[in-house]
Amino acid sequence: MKHLRNCSFPDQKRILYPLGFLFLLLSVGFACTAGASGLSLKELFRAFAERTESVGGRILFLVRLPRLAACLTCGAALAVSGCVIQCALANPLASPSIIGTGAGAGLAVVLCAAFGIMGWEVSLFAFLGAFLSVMTVALISAKLPNSKGSVILVGVAVAALLNAISDGVVNLIPEIGIFRNDFRVG
Repeated sequence: MKHLRNCSFPDQKRILYPLGFLFLLLSVGFACTAGASGLSLKELFRAFAERTESVGGRILFLVRLPRLAACLTCGAALAVSGCVIQCALANPLASPSIIGTGAGAGLAVVLCAAFGIMGWEVSLFAFLGAFLSVMTVALISAKLPNSKGSVILVGVAVAALLNAISDGVVNLIPEIGIFRNDFRVG
């Protein structure tokens, strides 16, 4: 362990950044070729040349590349949100869920299922639920003495309250429990 303490961060960056970029490229290549109808490298290059004229081109440009772009965007957004929370709370173990984002979104999804709302509206309400829970934490924390610890405690309390309400609704309407579990798993 002593040798790890002597490691400087710039030395680690020289190794980790190229490895991370290599892993990203391998993941992109795998995402473009793997699927229900696999594309060989030859078909992949032909798809890039012919665009949507071939079956492989349609699969690549209409299914796999949009899905890949969405995955990369969501991954980058999650990384940024984690960095923002960790910097704002000065806690390297903090995550966005510590201020109730997941609980607010989960309650919104449960309420959507309870009222029969389906489709893209569920995503909108999940976003609004997460936003409202974060604003609730911010407003309550503003009333308390300025402390990063108070933000964390208020966030945990709000998350616990929202999760309790969500569990209560699922206990009243058990059929929506599967929908909530699907949301929690992703």
